[in-house]
Amino acid sequence: MAKIFDDCRLVSTPSISASRTGAAALPALSRMSWALIKILKQGLHVWNEWRSKQLDLSGVIRPPDTDLTGINLHGANLKGALLAKTNLSGAHLTSANLGLANLNGADLRGANLSGAKNLTQMQLDQACGDAHTKLPEGLTIKPCPPPVP
Repeated sequence: MAKIFDDCRLVSTPSISASRTGAAALPALSRMSWALIKILKQGLHVWNEWRSKQLDLSGVIRPPDTDLTGINLHGANLKGALLAKTNLSGAHLTSANLGLANLNGADLRGANLSGAKNLTQMQLDQACGDAHTKLPEGLTIKPCPPPVP
C-alpha cells in the first residue's frame, strides 16, 4: 500500500504498477502525486507554504522517473519526501531539509547540496552523482553509471 494526500490527509491506496507512466495511465487517486510535482515546480515559496501545512511526506508516491533537472529548491523542506529514481541533476538543494528523504536511485549529477540539512551518508549511498555534485563536508557520493545510448 502506498500513501497519498487526499484533501491534506494521508491515506492508503493500492500500489501502482511500476510499468505505468504518465498521469493519464495512473489511477485517479495517484494523480495527487502529479499535483505535488506541479506545486514543487511553482517554486520554493509555494512549495514551502504548502509543505508547512503537511505533517508527513514519508511514503508519498510520485510518478516514476520524475525529471526535476535544474530545479531551485534552496531551503525547501523535503523532509520525508520520496525522491527515489528522481532526476535532480543540476538541482539547487542548498540549505534544503532532506531528513528522511528517500534518495534511492536519485540522479544528483551536478546538484548543489551544500548546506543541506539532515542529509546522511546512508541516503547518499543510495543515490549517484558526479565530480560536479556539491555535498556537505564529510559526505561522499558514488558516480552515476554512464548514460545508455
